Amino acid sequence: MILPYSKTCAPADFALLTPQLAVVDRHDCLAGQAHALRRWEYAMALYTLEQWRAEHPGQLLQQLCDVGGAGSHFREALAEYAPVTVIDPAEGPQAVEDVAATDAPAFDALISISVIEHVDEPATFLRACHRLLRPGGLLFLTTDCWGCDGPDTAHFHWMRKRIYNPGSLVKLQGKLRHIGFRSYGAADWHYNGDQLFGSYSFASLAVVKR
Repeated sequence: MILPYSKTCAPADFALLTPQLAVVDRHDCLAGQAHALRRWEYAMALYTLEQWRAEHPGQLLQQLCDVGGAGSHFREALAEYAPVTVIDPAEGPQAVEDVAATDAPAFDALISISVIEHVDEPATFLRACHRLLRPGGLLFLTTDCWGCDGPDTAHFHWMRKRIYNPGSLVKLQGKLRHIGFRSYGAADWHYNGDQLFGSYSFASLAVVKR
């Protein structure tokens, strides 16, 4: 199961994620990042990857994919687990959809941190992620979210196309199932309340390719 996550970052949460936070800090993954919550997103991704790998004893990770890393050092943290391919339009001409159109499934796990809220066509993006994963592969993603109902269209800055909320996140989970994923663990929420809007933070999801 994905780590349950309190709304207050309780000491118990820190204790459960201490090894992963140490990896994040050792690689200075927050260098140039906008907000300290990204530290938790990275640690949650590593925790989920470790939980998923523990369910496949004796099976070595061959290849990971970091989608939209935006130049962060997180790829270096992922490299402690397996070789990493980075797909990031900011660093080259190809988007994940372009790669998926030509490459066969290859990745054991694909990590996408705060990317989907920026893409024009989420369903197209998710289908591309599905194609690039081998059967049984893990997709872990985080997205910006509201803690209240309302339109999921972003109406402020930071170049986001949408901000998810409890209702639209459920719809996102439905899209993932329709594409060919099954849930892994549970949706995770955390509201820190110190952003532009009080209930604005992030959510994480993990799914496995059927």
